[in-house]
Amino acid sequence: MPKVKIPTKYRSKLLIEEKLKQLKFVYLKRIKPYEGKVFVNSGRDKDSGCYPFDVDFSNFLTISRNIFQYALTEIKKNKNKNRNLYDKYVEGKPLIKFFKNLRNEEIHIAPGGHLTTISFTSSFKRDGKSLDKMTEKEINEEAKKAKPAVVTYEILRIIMPSNRLYNKFKSEGRQDLIKTIDKGKPIYEVQKFGAESNLFNLCEEYIKEIELFISYGIKKGFIT
Repeated sequence: MPKVKIPTKYRSKLLIEEKLKQLKFVYLKRIKPYEGKVFVNSGRDKDSGCYPFDVDFSNFLTISRNIFQYALTEIKKNKNKNRNLYDKYVEGKPLIKFFKNLRNEEIHIAPGGHLTTISFTSSFKRDGKSLDKMTEKEINEEAKKAKPAVVTYEILRIIMPSNRLYNKFKSEGRQDLIKTIDKGKPIYEVQKFGAESNLFNLCEEYIKEIELFISYGIKKGFIT
């Protein structure tokens, strides 16, 4: 009886396509709904004490990273000679590296976060009448005329404490940040990609970049 050849190669295409669906789900159903909105308690969950938005964004980083790891696993397990094509492609895409670094920090250093900024233009003053002299009805009428609030979400990354940073804050008189370091609490800064800091724009561009990566991997034969 002839032997039946059993396929033993690790193939990542179907797994990656499933992860891409999950990535889009997390973005469209969990992250995107936050855009332009303000939530009570600054978005903190009352029962757990955490920020659900940060949990969802962390999940987004994890799923997106899995896509690249699955492709890399196929290359390694099948001893694919196109590892150099994978490396060159990923290294040549700054946005991929940007999100990869965010995920690495999330795993090895500290959880990331987000910054919500709310800005609006409104003047509670009419015919020379100041706010404290206006009736409640007049205030409500003026509030309706105010321009809608602009809400932006930006990515935060941790700043690792160092003597240089400590001395810098000290020379600037930033006692609040010095106390934060002394207490062992993390300090964060807004993370930009070029001039872009809008979290939603960056996530959408990253999804497009991942789709291009998948198409490239299939074309070159290291995603099958």
